[in-house]
This record gives sequence, structure tokens and C-alpha cells, in this order.
Amino acid sequence: MGSEFLCKNRKCIPVQLRCDGFDHCGDGSDEPDSCEIQWETDRIDRRWYSHTPNYYFPKMDRYPDLRTATIIFVASSVGLIMLISALIILLYRTGNRARQQRELQSQLQTISELLG
Repeated sequence: MGSEFLCKNRKCIPVQLRCDGFDHCGDGSDEPDSCEIQWETDRIDRRWYSHTPNYYFPKMDRYPDLRTATIIFVASSVGLIMLISALIILLYRTGNRARQQRELQSQLQTISELLG
């Protein structure tokens, strides 16, 4: 027998947590009715389990943090690229307007010189 117990909901818990008085699987498969019969026949004092349960909930997914980190990285990268693009477009338009204003100003000066 291995060192882990496979629950009905496909979670694995250490064998030591089976029949300890606390539902570690979440579906009750590690605490069947046969555990109570086993407790009656065993002479082990199991009262301490009710005071300090040994919580053990393994992750269902193997790499959920990697998936989340990847999504956050991609979203942040896209947001950063959009921000930089918006700033470049803003600077380009501001430069164009300034150049147009300078050209207009130079044309106005030449007209005033012609009239004067």
C-alpha cells in the first residue's frame, strides 16, 4: 500500500489522515462508517483529533499558480504595450501640431511683411 489515500473526488491525502475523525477529502470518503467500528475495537485515544484537526487539502491542479501568473503577465504586457503606444501617438500628434503652428506662424509673418 502506498503512502497516500485516493479519495473518491480524486484528491490524495496521506494514509495517516484516514479515519482520524476529520473529513480531509471533502467528500467523506476518508471517514467511512467502518472507521467508527475500527475506533470501537482500537484502544487508541482519539479525542485529541477533535481538538486539533490535522488539516491537509492538496491542490486539485498541478500548476494553478503558473497559469494565473501567465495570465497576469500577458495582461500586464498588453496593457504596458498599449500605454506606450498611446504615449507615442500622443507625442507624435503634439509634434505635428507644433510643426503646423510654426509653419502657419511663418506664413503669417511673410504675409505681414508683404503688407507692410
